Amino acid sequence: MTTGSCRGVQEADVVRAFGDTPSALALVASDEAEIFGWCWGHHLARPDSSSMLYVHQLEVAEPHRRRGVGRGLLAPSWRRGRRSGPRRCS
Repeated sequence: MTTGSCRGVQEADVVRAFGDTPSALALVASDEAEIFGWCWGHHLARPDSSSMLYVHQLEVAEPHRRRGVGRGLLAPSWRRGRRSGPRRCS
């Protein structure tokens, strides 16, 4: 996947600021040559004192779809979220 084909690619300083946010969650699927999928979101506090894992975007490049890449990105997101206490995933 080239940068031109990635929807939502941001400037490096914005991406860095996201990564420095304690609630941020970001994962990529890649091989040695390319990044072909990503998932990002936040672990959010809720008004009722519980928390939730919010997945904002899941993207997989067209040639890699229907191969379990998206599921492979979501599974560790959910595991990480469960360890930190969320009762909901949205």
